[in-house]
Amino acid sequence: MVPPALLPVRRPSRRTVLARAGTLAASAACGLLMAACGGTAGASLGAATGTASSPSSRAVAPATSNQATASGTSVASNASATTSTSAITSAASSSRPATTSSAAPAVNAGSKPGLTLQYYSQLNQRQTANQFYEKTVIQPFVQQHPNIAGVETIIASDNWDEKLTTLEAGGTPPDVVWEAYPETYMSHLILDVSSYVSRDKLDMAIYPKYAFEYDCTWRGKILGLPCQSGGSWPVTPYSRDVFQKAGVPEPPQTWGLPSWNYDSFVQAGKQLTQRKSDGTVSSYAISTIGAVYHVYYWALRYGGQWLSDDFTTITCDTPEVIQSLQDLVDLAIKHQIMPAPGKNPFQGNGQAQLQNGQLAMLVTAGGGTFIVSQVDAQGGNLGFTVHPTLPNSNGSWQDMDPNGLATGSKHLEEGWSFIRYLSDTPNWAVSRGNLPARSDHTAAWEKAVFGDVGAKARVQVYENSLSASAKLDPIGVLPNSTDMINKVITPAINQVFAGQAGAAATLQGLKPVLQAQVPKNLPD
Repeated sequence: MVPPALLPVRRPSRRTVLARAGTLAASAACGLLMAACGGTAGASLGAATGTASSPSSRAVAPATSNQATASGTSVASNASATTSTSAITSAASSSRPATTSSAAPAVNAGSKPGLTLQYYSQLNQRQTANQFYEKTVIQPFVQQHPNIAGVETIIASDNWDEKLTTLEAGGTPPDVVWEAYPETYMSHLILDVSSYVSRDKLDMAIYPKYAFEYDCTWRGKILGLPCQSGGSWPVTPYSRDVFQKAGVPEPPQTWGLPSWNYDSFVQAGKQLTQRKSDGTVSSYAISTIGAVYHVYYWALRYGGQWLSDDFTTITCDTPEVIQSLQDLVDLAIKHQIMPAPGKNPFQGNGQAQLQNGQLAMLVTAGGGTFIVSQVDAQGGNLGFTVHPTLPNSNGSWQDMDPNGLATGSKHLEEGWSFIRYLSDTPNWAVSRGNLPARSDHTAAWEKAVFGDVGAKARVQVYENSLSASAKLDPIGVLPNSTDMINKVITPAINQVFAGQAGAAATLQGLKPVLQAQVPKNLPD
């Protein structure tokens, strides 16, 4: 049981910070519900019996009889479901068999003897439609592991760690946890899996260095293996039609081009931002790049950052951070090529606006990138381009989404076999639409997700974002970073966007407030 001291954990995950900042986009036009790292369930989820719940922003399915959860939300998958699978599942199965244990206690799963693993995660609508997640991810895994009857997916809440804490404190922990981040480890909700990695002689160099170390490790400990890349803005979808209408050449395909810098981005943006005869904007160059993006990525691209690398000192008042915020705000206020936070004049979400020609370029999480393949497959004209090359860094804003072992799991070896499977195949990324975490998986992923429109979509730009990924700000790792960003930083930066405060004075004023909230002794 989780010690009582852990029970007060009540903070949302990084995913929720980004959702509240406006990056959660429900795309009615393309049938997707996106979130910061790939989306959450937006369609009815059916249990193994085929029953389904009412559609909502967080789908709730009936819990199965052998599952105790905090809210009764679960999706049970086992080998008795529909047997057809996508081609990717058989072609990309692991070449390194995962270790399993035959001594684990049996759980009756109905049609197949053996234990049922429990997976704390979230599913997007692509995954839930036509049992795609089960066919692409679960069935191949169960077929490869005869001692495992199925995988029951417990749908996480917005307050990611709160529900997980409740499950573990109640003695009903899941076995595997998606988004096994350092914050979750510091709350004692997941385990250090370094010994498993060492035992299995796994090479962590197959993952992008900065993103893997930031999301999957803590002070030398490995917390999980990623099954996809995410990021709040890993690559930029754009509309060829808007570029052509404005007479602007197509944007670059190569990361880090000196010619695609802030100034040339602004110049192109002014041409791409179109106005009606009455002066109102009919299309913006790009959707809002708000405060959260500045915290996690933008300041770093100028050589500054919000928190020092040793996690002790707030450094948001440096000239580099001040200049970076000023340049970001200028996109909305001075150059008027993007809407300020909360000032978007168009209806619908960013994906719909990109399709409708109201945006030339879209700021979107990894889960929102799937719109490019879907629209192009239907005869549309979207593609991928790189981010502008900012003064000190030209990398992609990329994250990894790791799976780890839950504290208190009763099936550690079997859980580890599922983690290995998710990381050794592109199946999860195919089911979700997000880019895989490994470059050696991108070819299979591209074939399955983009089919014959990959070249048209310039999907290689997205695939190359893995090798182009750059540093993320250390502040995002702090256990209380969500409150710091939501309650302190975002309101202050939004005042700068509104013209009610200056960049320098705002950042200087934020420093002592944030410094008082930096934890003094982070756990090892």
